[in-house]
Amino acid sequence: MPITNIANQQDFEQTLRDDKLVVADFYSTDCPPCANLAPIYEAMAEKYPDIKFIKIMRQENRELAQMYFVMSSPSVLFFRDGQLLNDRLSGTINQNELEAAIQALQDNK
Repeated sequence: MPITNIANQQDFEQTLRDDKLVVADFYSTDCPPCANLAPIYEAMAEKYPDIKFIKIMRQENRELAQMYFVMSSPSVLFFRDGQLLNDRLSGTINQNELEAAIQALQDNK
């Protein structure tokens, strides 16, 4: 399943209503850790087609980022049935960390 770019809070809320499992990457421009995460995130989206992967630019969605206490980029949040789960990753995120978090999300459906 391709990664969806979220333009605003309305798109975000619609995605949470429509999809049972959602992984959200809050990213910034000119962010080396964000650039490093991008191909890993794409690979995970291909590997786990039953999970909705979305990207949200922090600078363009400040209120949304603040609502979920996203203070740094990248920050990856996990949602189940529209509800934010306690797990989150931020800063330099490697493939093993992201995959372990996604696998836990998948295992606890």
